[in-house]
Amino acid sequence: MTAVFTGTQLTTAPSSLAFLTQPVSSTAGISLNEIQVAVRNGAGETITDFSGPVSLGLTGGTAGAALVGVTTVAAVNGVATFTEVTVNRGGTNYRLTASYDQLPPAQSNTFNMAAAPASIATLLRGGGQSAPPNTQLADSIIVRVTDAFGFPVASVQMPFVVASGGGTVSAAERFT
Repeated sequence: MTAVFTGTQLTTAPSSLAFLTQPVSSTAGISLNEIQVAVRNGAGETITDFSGPVSLGLTGGTAGAALVGVTTVAAVNGVATFTEVTVNRGGTNYRLTASYDQLPPAQSNTFNMAAAPASIATLLRGGGQSAPPNTQLADSIIVRVTDAFGFPVASVQMPFVVASGGGTVSAAERFT
């Protein structure tokens, strides 16, 4: 007697990655929303006993930008959860790329990052000068304004005041 069985073979080998949650536009230096990436089998199902490492990378956006934080995590029940990652520079059309071993990488939807706020003003030239009344200082005052990551921030209003001895400043405010 011969018995014939038919059916579908289920595979638990990882074959693809998929973003379960997509990044949302934010501000440089502020953590992105929680990002989840599923490891799936050939049938498109999350492999619930998978616990391997999944990594995130960054593409697009502004040249020199980097993904900051914990960018490789172990999956739990087949899902890798990234909770503390951010982009360190403002820009548009960024994408996250998820990867594991030899699988083809998965790409997120595009998102944007606003520039981080100004946080550091550094005097580059012209400090400590004095001049007689009604005369111009010998050297221009130059200030560099950056965000917490050291990237320049444009259009920051910089007030200038006379520190001692009286007098006025003819250009009391300038923008970077």
